[in-house]
Amino acid sequence: FKFSTVGSIKVEGAKPNKASVAGGSSIVLTASGLSSGENYVCSFGKTEVAATISSDLSSVSCTAPPAASVGVVEVTVHNAVAVDYSTNTGISDFTFYAEPLVSSVYPASVSSWKSTIVTVSGKNFLSSDSLGCKFGATTVKARFLSSYSVECAAPSDIKGAVDIEVTNNGVDYTSNGVSINLQSATTVH
Repeated sequence: FKFSTVGSIKVEGAKPNKASVAGGSSIVLTASGLSSGENYVCSFGKTEVAATISSDLSSVSCTAPPAASVGVVEVTVHNAVAVDYSTNTGISDFTFYAEPLVSSVYPASVSSWKSTIVTVSGKNFLSSDSLGCKFGATTVKARFLSSYSVECAAPSDIKGAVDIEVTNNGVDYTSNGVSINLQSATTVH
């Protein structure tokens, strides 16, 4: 039996740095101390998931696991066969949040000739730099009002009915199917 020394791995950041308790978000962890030919795992608190290392050895990708509750956990990376990885350091600000939900938008119909502020209602919205709205495929920043409502500027270059969805982490959007109608401007002669 031969043991080899495994160097320490330092996680320097996560993108995004938050995910829903439902899990499934693709997370990229920038890290130092990674080696080619090794199998790595990401640990979210005590839950381990498989990791894929980048070709330049500067990061790993992993899927956030489901979490039992909302809150902050430490995220680390270690060699899948390492027995002692106590020298590895992680980030301690990865947040699991409650699954957001969009229930309505007001007004439900706006003129698309100008950008109009709409209020999106629902629950579990977070005050974060990553908070945003998606009108069909077009994304915009959102302004946090409360965990039950956000404001977004409806884009002026989209016409017709589109779904409006919200993201807390800039990556994962709700999929509740609430529509807003972006109408063309009417010209009166």
